[in-house]
Amino acid sequence: MAKKKLSFLNKNYKSFLKEIKTKILSARISAARRINKKLIKLYWDIGRTIVDRQKKYGWGKSVIEKLAEDLKLEFENAEGFSSRNLWYMRCFYLEYCAEPILQQLVAEIPWGHNILIFTKVKDGKAREYYLKSAYELGWSRNVLLNQ
Repeated sequence: MAKKKLSFLNKNYKSFLKEIKTKILSARISAARRINKKLIKLYWDIGRTIVDRQKKYGWGKSVIEKLAEDLKLEFENAEGFSSRNLWYMRCFYLEYCAEPILQQLVAEIPWGHNILIFTKVKDGKAREYYLKSAYELGWSRNVLLNQ
């Protein structure tokens, strides 16, 4: 009797396993995209806040260095808040704040892709092309760099 059950499982098990794996992968991809959008929004907001406070209070470059130090103390295990990355957030905001179409696209791709595009590509139409292509074609950062 046990062999009959095992035989039954063997016939259908592969398709069952494939279905479950597909569901897991789909959920993981969906979750990663939601997290990415939240991170990009956070980085946008941090960049905007830095720019606003620098204008409001006349702060210079040293505020970013101080902010990075304090964030590292507060969030010891968190990555992404180095002075270099805070500078990228500031530049990210400044590069796209006047480009509503591009603002929508930037949330669709990872942070590293965004940095590559806004630091290497200055033309708005070209940026739009690379943002769309990176998202729609699923380019890795290396593929994006070579494009």
